[in-house]
Amino acid sequence: MKFPPAYYLNDRFNDKGLIYLRHGEPSERVVTVAASLPNESWRYEATATTSEMIFHFAVDHLAAGNNWRMVAFLRDPKILADRLFWIPGYYRYLRRDLFLQRWKIENALAQQSAAAAQIGFSTDSYVWNE
Repeated sequence: MKFPPAYYLNDRFNDKGLIYLRHGEPSERVVTVAASLPNESWRYEATATTSEMIFHFAVDHLAAGNNWRMVAFLRDPKILADRLFWIPGYYRYLRRDLFLQRWKIENALAQQSAAAAQIGFSTDSYVWNE
């Protein structure tokens, strides 16, 4: 994924922590326990100033510790099945009769993730309590 310049200024937090600091608690979270890799997805509802944002995070099996990184698309069918209610494209991706069109659907979903990353890493909407 291509990230905005603000992303590269961060040298202290993993991607999940940075999004939390910028936008606060997500409206919804989903974690798939029996998956191929540690994963978590966050959904922020649309506001007057931002569109809906969905972020997918994963820890690579070769990574050490709590190194949560944003990913454009989670391919594991178990993970996608837990998120079907968020984006209709996940259902289309999982349909077996559309196997040859999966790359198109995956590309479209990855572009949606990239757009959310642009907004997520270059805006702040969280208001801290006194």
